[in-house]
Formats: sequence, C-alpha cells, structure tokens
Amino acid sequence: MSSLRHIVIADDDPQVRALLVRMVGCYHVHIHITEVDNGLDALRVCISQPVDLLITDNQMPGMWGVDLAHALRLRKITIPIVMVSGSMPDIAIGLEASINYFLTKPISLAQLIQVLGETLMLPQERQVAC
Repeated sequence: MSSLRHIVIADDDPQVRALLVRMVGCYHVHIHITEVDNGLDALRVCISQPVDLLITDNQMPGMWGVDLAHALRLRKITIPIVMVSGSMPDIAIGLEASINYFLTKPISLAQLIQVLGETLMLPQERQVAC
C-alpha cells in the first residue's frame, strides 16, 4: 500500500481548480488534495504542513504563482512546483523561480499524468468512480 501524498492546488478560477482537483483525484487513490484560491493561502499551507507537490496558476490575486515559488525557495522548501498557465511569458518567468514543470491551458490529462508520475513516483491507480 502506498503512503498518502499531499498535493496543494492553487488557482483563483473555481472551474479550473475543480478540473485540476478532479484530474488529480482520479489519478491515484492515495492522494490528499488541499484546494486554495490564492498564492498566500498556498504559501501558508506549504509552510505549515508536509506537502509533496504544488500545482499553481501564475496570475492570482494577492500573490502570483511565480512569487509563491520564490517565497518557497527562499524558505528552502524544495517541493516540486507545477505552474499551470495560458501565457507563454509565464514560462520564462517561472524558470527563474525554479518552477519544475509547466502545463499550458487547456490542460492535457496525458501531460498531467506524466507530471504526477514523475513527481510523486506513484504508478497510476485510478479510483473506481473516475
């Protein structure tokens, strides 16, 4: 049996966040997901709890995803960070912030599954309801 993995999903768009939660939740049965709608809340969660992966939008109110990545790296938090964005300039900015993976909107399930497999090192184990 695999240990439970904790993923934080940060996106201010409730529809995108719900889609990401569903896609990630369907990937494997041993994943706990924390949803937040801004970068500041994501930072609080990543500082206060063990987190295995952060999936974040870049353009959010309060704190952008790239600023969130900088803040985590300054605190020596080295969790993998996936930036989901519809903007190509975000990718260049994200590279400077030590973002590990980039997914462009619209999100491809195949790309997300590949990233989850690489970062969590879990084989795909879909839930029955998915």
